[in-house]
Amino acid sequence: MRVLILALLAIGCRSDSLEDTVVEAIKTAHENLVKREKDIATVEGNIIQTQKANADSQLEQLKGDLLSEATKIVVGQLGSGVLDELANLDADELLARAGETQARKKRQAAGCGRGPMDCGSQESNIVRSITGKCNNKRNSTWGAAVTPVRRLLGKPSYADGPNGKDLDCTSCDSPNVSENCAPIPVPADDSYFKSYNNGTSRCIRLTRALNAQKGLGVRTQINQNTHFLDLSAVYGSEECEGASVRSFANGELKTYIHNGDILPPQKKNDTNCLSKDPYYCFTTGDFRNSLHPGLVPLHSTYIKEHNRLAAQFKKCNPDWNDERIFQEARRVNIAQYQHHVYDEYLPNVIGDKLMTDFRLKPLRSGFVTDYSPSVNAALSAEFAAAAFRFGHGQARKDFPRSAF
Repeated sequence: MRVLILALLAIGCRSDSLEDTVVEAIKTAHENLVKREKDIATVEGNIIQTQKANADSQLEQLKGDLLSEATKIVVGQLGSGVLDELANLDADELLARAGETQARKKRQAAGCGRGPMDCGSQESNIVRSITGKCNNKRNSTWGAAVTPVRRLLGKPSYADGPNGKDLDCTSCDSPNVSENCAPIPVPADDSYFKSYNNGTSRCIRLTRALNAQKGLGVRTQINQNTHFLDLSAVYGSEECEGASVRSFANGELKTYIHNGDILPPQKKNDTNCLSKDPYYCFTTGDFRNSLHPGLVPLHSTYIKEHNRLAAQFKKCNPDWNDERIFQEARRVNIAQYQHHVYDEYLPNVIGDKLMTDFRLKPLRSGFVTDYSPSVNAALSAEFAAAAFRFGHGQARKDFPRSAF
């Protein structure tokens, strides 16, 4: 009995000691991140960014980077064997002890519409939220925007890899860079990108997925969009994005008319866009809409379909206001998109047998009734980072340009 009591006391002391170590590590991590931010190099003439964090994602990235840096410090002191113990600690409580909670609240005040939503409200029963929250009533944040991907193959196990300071998003040889960068040097014979800018070698900016870890331990990747098939690329994944694409008149989305063609609205102040007046990049629910010629037609198709539906709803229900028309048109548009995915896209990718075996075929009448709130709709890291990369190989290597 005495041995057992001593063992329990030792475990308690170990836990308290570890928590104190983590609190100090968080403070040191904060100092390291502040210094690193000041040291990051900036170079003019950057090539288009492959990823850009919105305000809400930046908040999660700050927390994730802080926990990641603190984990590195603790592991450096106590060894990798402490990782399992770190995973059981309450990270939010330790952040508060380190003085990070109030600072985060101030930063969150500058965020954009990811506040709490009442999943029991009548609105949440009728309208799908922009952020994806409350799609699952029991687990309201599963599959929501700016949440981590999940893992199918157990706990992650990977090395730290090269120091981020050996990599740069903006130039190929700067000594001070962000840890989220992995640039691609521009070949000397590239027919589009210049390999040098004012004597400085240039790189295509490539960034790793943002860090969304909620606790101490290994890095966890973030999904800035919602995880659902909800046309978030058209409607946005946060309230500010959602508002930026709406006309707030007759339930319609904004459009831009060019040579008689209906296109997404232009974004004239987009610093991420290399095209200039009059060929600006576009504004949609996903900033990557102009990164590939094959994306804009898809955005345009669903924007035009939304506005067609809105016009029909307005005609049949003249007493409906803008919000009602918008949400009803959005709901039908999303349903059509989901049908396109399951009835037209997936059968051509995985074949009829797998569609049948896994009961993925849409019904010709009636409704599916096997929904389960215990199933997490979040994307998996394995799918996002590996399996679905095959889609890049489906894209054309060139697109003929129109003469007009």
